[in-house]
Amino acid sequence: MALDPGKRYDFLIKVLHEYVTNLLKEENKLKWKLNFIRVLTIVLSLLVTVLLGLKMGWMANVALVASALLTAVNTWDGYANYKDLWIKHIETRRKTMQLIGELMLHLTEEANHADMESYKEFYTKFQELNDLHLQEAMVIYQKAEKNQK
Repeated sequence: MALDPGKRYDFLIKVLHEYVTNLLKEENKLKWKLNFIRVLTIVLSLLVTVLLGLKMGWMANVALVASALLTAVNTWDGYANYKDLWIKHIETRRKTMQLIGELMLHLTEEANHADMESYKEFYTKFQELNDLHLQEAMVIYQKAEKNQK
């Protein structure tokens, strides 16, 4: 089923806006995870320092457990690499917003609404942007797996 010329661009704009919305949701999740790990690291470090400073027998055991948790959290932070993923999402969202701006500028002229070649060009740019984003995310995940081995 082919879209009529006027609806093609509406469809593309809708797809681009949904893509930006999904990227923003993912950015927020990654940013939350990144901040959570940072705060947890600070709290565990503080706990270990305070417990070791109190010099009570059983508190040293609690400090040892907190230290082990701190090591696990720091290792997870290095493995998951939320910061790099978050940055890639921001870059992709920014590029997608630029593409939307170019598309809207292109559509300011009424004659361009039926231009199939430009539509294909914009859609191809979107596909390339999406493919690049997925490839960069895979590189980050593969880097994490390589570091784990």
